[in-house]
Amino acid sequence: MATYCRLYGNVYSVGTMRVLASLYEHDVEFEFVQIDPDDEHYRTQISVALDPFGEASVFQDGEMTLFESRAIMRCLSHAYAKQGQEQVYEVPKMQGIATSWIDVEDHHFDPPAAKLIAELVEKPRKGLPADQEVVSVAVAELAAVLDVYEARLTESKLLGGDKFTAADLTHLPNLHYLMALPVCKTLFESRPHVYAWSNAILSRLAWKKVVEMQKPLLKSESGTGKARNGLDGTLITEDSGKSAGLTVDPIEAPTTPLTSTDKLYQLVAKNEKWPRIKADSIEDEAWNLLHESIVYYWNPVGTIAAND
Repeated sequence: MATYCRLYGNVYSVGTMRVLASLYEHDVEFEFVQIDPDDEHYRTQISVALDPFGEASVFQDGEMTLFESRAIMRCLSHAYAKQGQEQVYEVPKMQGIATSWIDVEDHHFDPPAAKLIAELVEKPRKGLPADQEVVSVAVAELAAVLDVYEARLTESKLLGGDKFTAADLTHLPNLHYLMALPVCKTLFESRPHVYAWSNAILSRLAWKKVVEMQKPLLKSESGTGKARNGLDGTLITEDSGKSAGLTVDPIEAPTTPLTSTDKLYQLVAKNEKWPRIKADSIEDEAWNLLHESIVYYWNPVGTIAAND
């Protein structure tokens, strides 16, 4: 494969985060083009032109174009097996075990995780209330899955065996969001092997680089160009890109007023506090969870805190 690659996606998207983690684990040089999911024209122009299903993550390496984040991750783990972190086994039996856990994540772990993230992260971001019935069912489903994981992780430190593989990596984006939600974090804490495994893989340097990429992507009141990633993994804004002699495609400044959620993102980015409100309703608690989640994503060591 070529040494120069490009990834189109959104750094808050689970799929894009999965591919970014894989690229960083394998020390692959790449350009990242941030797609604004709210900019339908741009998303359609770029994403659908490359991916017939219009998904957020599209990977290019020379003339090859891939979509579907797990397919991209699998490709990278084999194409760059001897570069950076080796994530495949030469022994077929061991590779078969690792591969089976990639499928387990896709078919069993991801469905309840996606429901919880949609209800407790995405809906509050849009000012919508969470459906508590959906949350309750998803929590029960996730708990049952984690019981299986707990049993597996009593046999080996990692899902695919004794070394970090794509079977572990593929879980990182969902773990990142779930561990920021109190109702979900307790599920992990009550299963010691799952909790130890989660903390171990979330602390990997490659994953920390992915989380760092999210920080500069705040909506500004004046509007900026879309962020693009340099080959060293540093996100570039329109202004800094121009000063560095790099091309960053401009987008129009927003014409709608900032929402409360936009303002919250800006406050957190400036290390300013936002008061936790009294949770008299589902909507209020969803707002509190959103704030706590944003604080965790951008500052996992906890130096930013909501007012009690």
